[in-house]
Amino acid sequence: MRPATTVAIILLATFAGAHVELQAGEVEYSTEPLAQSPIMSTAELAVDLARFNNWLVEQKPPEPEQYALIREHDYLLIDSVLKIRKHEGRAAFNEFERVALQKSFSLASGLGVYGAGLVAQELANGGAHRSAEPLLPKEPTQLQLQFPYLVLSSKAASWQVRFPYYFMLWHSSRFTAKNGLLTDLAMLSTSFSKHDKGDGQSQATITFVYSPKADCKVFDRSWLELLGVDASGKTSAVLLPASQNYYAYEPKSNLHTELTLLSDATGCYALAYSGIGGPYQANRVSYLDFVKSLDRTGGTRSDLIQPTTPAAPSSGFSPP
Repeated sequence: MRPATTVAIILLATFAGAHVELQAGEVEYSTEPLAQSPIMSTAELAVDLARFNNWLVEQKPPEPEQYALIREHDYLLIDSVLKIRKHEGRAAFNEFERVALQKSFSLASGLGVYGAGLVAQELANGGAHRSAEPLLPKEPTQLQLQFPYLVLSSKAASWQVRFPYYFMLWHSSRFTAKNGLLTDLAMLSTSFSKHDKGDGQSQATITFVYSPKADCKVFDRSWLELLGVDASGKTSAVLLPASQNYYAYEPKSNLHTELTLLSDATGCYALAYSGIGGPYQANRVSYLDFVKSLDRTGGTRSDLIQPTTPAAPSSGFSPP
């Protein structure tokens, strides 16, 4: 997700939900990114939330090309709510925060954020505020809520990844890439952090790529080239057994990019992480946790997660 002057997301809440013994790939994510100072104070949040909601009511339904900026500001509000709660050391949201989060996640469902509607329904918890129907990826990809995590997997492959509900999953698809390989692609945004050069704040981006039964040398070369990472940028880091890690930095844009490649009998994998200086460093622990969450043993834990089926958003917008 590109940097923006106002954008958003954050927090691993200890909401209702029984603790479950962790299985393969089910890492607990670090809350370090949530310990940063909130972008907005409580007073600024209340004013901005009212203005944002009034603006949405007054505007015509946005065009698809406007979705990114609107949902980024929506998640900036979410980010501020979660960081304020974290900084105040509270274990629960107050009523204002709960309603604000529920409405914000419901709005995001109509702006192309997969799974946001599931989170809105969880936060509503039988309340009076109606949530949008969840927007879910097309089959064979599956997205399920195991609060406070979302679980992304495929009926047609053995991979599964797990990430906090406050991550913004804004792309999910299966297609044949230009390299001729059948490809699963997911892109999601982490928390917001301030830039280390100049003003502004933005999210960092995590990308997941998988190709089954492919020539992994072709796969690796393709993704190194596509992400602008030179093979000479190989590092000594080993984020997963038998993986290779690469790093690139573009001074003009202050953009950091990291790429982790690995392969096994199930196929070829590329996991990438990119961000402007500041957000890249502050949220890298989330990328490390995401990499560790990769489960290649096959299938989601259907005994613990209720199946969900794709539904069109009902917030008045259509997904891109």
